[in-house]
Amino acid sequence: MLEQLAPDDPDVANRLGYCLQNGCGGLKPDLIAARSWFEVSAGLGDSIGLSEIEHALAEGGDSAGAWAWSVYALDLALDGCFVSLSASHIFVAPAALIEAQARAALSPAEQNAGLAISYAIFGRWERLAKERLSCAD
Repeated sequence: MLEQLAPDDPDVANRLGYCLQNGCGGLKPDLIAARSWFEVSAGLGDSIGLSEIEHALAEGGDSAGAWAWSVYALDLALDGCFVSLSASHIFVAPAALIEAQARAALSPAEQNAGLAISYAIFGRWERLAKERLSCAD
């Protein structure tokens, strides 16, 4: 039932992600499946999901992917998508810092890979996130 709700609800996607990450209900942890649900949450613009996917990718050695998600988070913050939660500067400054630090750690080739990943992220998720967060252009 949760898997049916999760594609449209970042809170449910996060719960599934944590469950799969930690092996709840007697199940063995499945980090790949957990990451896919955090990606759904992040894609929908959830700040917890964004943080989780960035950390999971960075810890897994995918620095370019982690940076791509930080670019997406920064874009949402700059577009005022998190204003209903708090003042926009509370989200923009940390998002800009995370993006800059992640980018600085990448080689030019990794930055190019990250840009390609970010284009895919934006193409798949941006419209949905901005509609959900009421910040559509």
